[in-house]
Amino acid sequence: MEDEIIPDPSNRRRWQRRRTRLRPVKLLTIHGQFIEDCLCVDVSSGGMRLSRHSDRPLPKKIIVFEVSDKTFQVGSLAWLSGNLAGLQFASQAMKATPAQLQALGQTRGNDAVYYRK
Repeated sequence: MEDEIIPDPSNRRRWQRRRTRLRPVKLLTIHGQFIEDCLCVDVSSGGMRLSRHSDRPLPKKIIVFEVSDKTFQVGSLAWLSGNLAGLQFASQAMKATPAQLQALGQTRGNDAVYYRK
């Protein structure tokens, strides 16, 4: 006989999350202005948990640029706790254009090295 899985009422997640290797992401304002570099700790189809390197305030709406995929996704700040932040996605991921990559300081090659200007 199989055990019945009883949902944990304290877990309010709508989507199954999966851990990632600490993937670099950039946070941008809704107008495309750079805020800070972060690391993606885990991700689901509904959002992601980020490890931050600063304690500067974040706007409610944020654009996340995933460096490895070279994609943008709009999200809302769901929570902050110490150096961790939770984002809820408000859009599907979109591939960055060459002009957007250049504006973010991304290289055209496969090495995906970036720098701040």
